Amino acid sequence: MDNIERFANELGRPIRPLGIVATKVQKNSLHDRIIRELENGMLFKGKKTELEQPPLFQNIIKQNVNTARGADSEANLRTFNYKYKTNTDAFRGLTREIIDRCNMRKR
Repeated sequence: MDNIERFANELGRPIRPLGIVATKVQKNSLHDRIIRELENGMLFKGKKTELEQPPLFQNIIKQNVNTARGADSEANLRTFNYKYKTNTDAFRGLTREIIDRCNMRKR
């Protein structure tokens, strides 16, 4: 977020983030705690900043070998479902969330 704010200042235009995408999430206590903190707006807890935490997108992308392999353009994976397997619904949901948030800003 600091880099985006710096870039926006260089441009002289505000760039408002749509939200935070949680990726490579594993099922363990550390990741569970971080997700909870993000859900509760605690990204900057204990830090002096004027930045406001953007909301966490509801759909999270779990760490998965198939998801990483899906980015390989030479893997000959022909369908979205085959590429991302267990994360397919999360990617679709995230896409819907992003579209919805963009449309809300246009109003």
